[in-house]
Order: sequence, then structure tokens, then C-alpha cells
Amino acid sequence: MTPVEINALTIGAAYVVINYIVVGIVVGSLLYELMKEVRKKKAYSGVDWRTHAPSRWEMPALITAFALSPISLPASFLLLLFLLEYAPG
Repeated sequence: MTPVEINALTIGAAYVVINYIVVGIVVGSLLYELMKEVRKKKAYSGVDWRTHAPSRWEMPALITAFALSPISLPASFLLLLFLLEYAPG
């Protein structure tokens, strides 16, 4: 392997690890806040918590979590390798 390929693999591996950490933090904090809200609604309001409308933070957090989803990581990694392979110079 050439040094450029080794650097590309290192950058790609770091990108994957960082994205998994970010997704874990986002999804974990989303679930924590959601469970906190569910417990509060279930305990105090008498509202059927299973059918409540999403609050203002739930949808942006879900969209962010899916945008950073690990499903997109292999495609990003392959794109990086493709660009390094066919980059001019």
C-alpha cells in the first residue's frame, strides 16, 4: 500500500469511529430525554403517552440521528477512497 492509501484508510477509520460515537451520544441523549418525558406524562398528566404529539426537540433530534446514521458511513468511506484513487495529481 502506498502512503496515500494508508492515510486514506486512517482518515476513513477515524471518521467511522467518530461518527459512531456521535450517533451514540445523540441517540442516547434522545432516548434519555424521551423516557424522562414519557415518565413525566405517564405519572402526572393522565394523558395517553403513547399517542402524544412529538415535542419541539424530538423531530430535529431524530432527523439528526438518522442523518448521522452508520448506514451512510460505508458509502462515505468508499467515496473517500474513490476520490483519492482518481484525484488529479
